[in-house]
Amino acid sequence: MFRDITEAKRNGVHIKTISYFTPDMLTDYAHEQKRSKQWTRQNGAWVLAPTQQSRKWSEEKRLWIPKFLQEQIERGGKVIGAFIEEKLVGYKEPYNG
Repeated sequence: MFRDITEAKRNGVHIKTISYFTPDMLTDYAHEQKRSKQWTRQNGAWVLAPTQQSRKWSEEKRLWIPKFLQEQIERGGKVIGAFIEEKLVGYKEPYNG
């Protein structure tokens, strides 16, 4: 999806390859994941079932994520960030384990 983008801009959002990742980059990052559907196994088959789930990062995870992402960068991985002005509003790290 992002290929080898160094920087691109669309609708005020800058997409950049992040070459370093520091804890302060997530200071204002509000991670909350709400799900209304999820795949579940029922009677031996996968079914998309309704659910009401909300997950937020703990403070511990907020501190762990930057370290993990920086380790991936140092190992040759890529982290793509979405920024509005200089504020990180989203990221993707294609983790290969």
